[in-house]
Amino acid sequence: MKAKFIQYVYNIQSSYWFIPMLMALAAILLAIITGTMDRYLDSDWPRHFEWLEANRPEGARSVLATIAGSMITVAGVTFSMTMVSVSFGSAQFGPRLVGNFMRDRGNQITLGTFIATFVYCLMILRTVRSGVESTASAEAVSAFVPHISVLCGLLLALASVAVLIYFIHHIPETIHIGNITADVGKELRTAIDKLFPARVGEPPPEDDSDADVVSLPDDFLETAAGVRCRDEGYIQALDMDGLLKAAIEFDLIVRLEYRPGDFVTKGKSLILAGPADNLTSEAESELYSLFALGSERTPTQNILFLVDELVEIIGRALSPGINDPFTANTCIDWLESALREFLSRQSPPAFRYDSDQRLRVVAYPVSPERFASAIFDQTRPYVASDRNSALHMMKMIAEMASDLEDKAHRDLLLRHARALMEAGQVALALDIDREQLERRYLLTKRLAENPSLADRLRDDQGWLGGHA
Repeated sequence: MKAKFIQYVYNIQSSYWFIPMLMALAAILLAIITGTMDRYLDSDWPRHFEWLEANRPEGARSVLATIAGSMITVAGVTFSMTMVSVSFGSAQFGPRLVGNFMRDRGNQITLGTFIATFVYCLMILRTVRSGVESTASAEAVSAFVPHISVLCGLLLALASVAVLIYFIHHIPETIHIGNITADVGKELRTAIDKLFPARVGEPPPEDDSDADVVSLPDDFLETAAGVRCRDEGYIQALDMDGLLKAAIEFDLIVRLEYRPGDFVTKGKSLILAGPADNLTSEAESELYSLFALGSERTPTQNILFLVDELVEIIGRALSPGINDPFTANTCIDWLESALREFLSRQSPPAFRYDSDQRLRVVAYPVSPERFASAIFDQTRPYVASDRNSALHMMKMIAEMASDLEDKAHRDLLLRHARALMEAGQVALALDIDREQLERRYLLTKRLAENPSLADRLRDDQGWLGGHA
């Protein structure tokens, strides 16, 4: 059930109701506390403080009503401004970025502050009494002004003003493209740290260098049975720890057929589990409960979704209607940061074992080829047709090729550099641009074959590294 919990937490983080609701409940609790304090204190206590002027019932009502009315008005304006920024961001940079705006804590807390102040003032307003004199003691009602509560309402109003000032500053920041790309880029690096299935089960035995080749039984496909999908949609979360525990409990070997972010149709096998004799109805239900499906892709356990967000911004920035290569170059910089982080890590083995070194889970991680393809192959149609972005991406590849120690990784980058050069020869209109892109590719190739040339090329060419 951990997958359902992960999905539920993500949905809460992307909502505008959860934090405002909690703050409204906190306001109700605060109103009860301050009201209780007012009832147990002497009504003349404010006279002991010169800086605190005692309120009359009419004045207290007027203050509380003014605060409540203004807060609900400001809350409406705040919500409208938030929706405008969300609409602008989704139209300008892509609809998949809506979730990023919805998860913004600043907007949620701002809306919650105004609603909480409104609710608090309403709760206190009902306790103010003007007092009624009568000869019949049963009908007499003494005046009551909750001084502490009114003072707390004023403090909440001042806090709301401060939050409003912050919100006015925060809204332009949320739709600034530099901040948007930086947030996605940093989230992508964080997601790489949690790349599954690095923390699931035990690694292969140290003396089994070919574990990924020989560990899966030869008759696995013949003896295994599939856990069928009962619904359809995108896999939003997967409980990998629960998958290992279930495999041990029912004495199974399970192989994942889909990873988070993949779309699954009804009836397709989410998992192959063997031997089929051990896949009871209880085991099948347990394994199926480890998946959480939804109607959209989310960044939860899906690093390629975050790559796609940056790729989408690049595509829109380089479209003829916008033509903004500098935004595309910013996204390329963050993709370079993510790719460096990805290639610097040891890819977790696909075969995972229990504590007794028995194979339990087969889950193929995202490979360097797949990750690089998500970056370069998807952006190539847009980047190749723009001179500035094509040269910037070639610079990115050249710098990485000069820094990476793994020759296989340098060869991988070189293949994408060649593909970019060939695409640019077709897409770029001017001969001088095509020649410059080809020259940079040839230098990139030299760097990939001999990284020690990097310092000399930086001094001679001036297009590698920074501008110092």
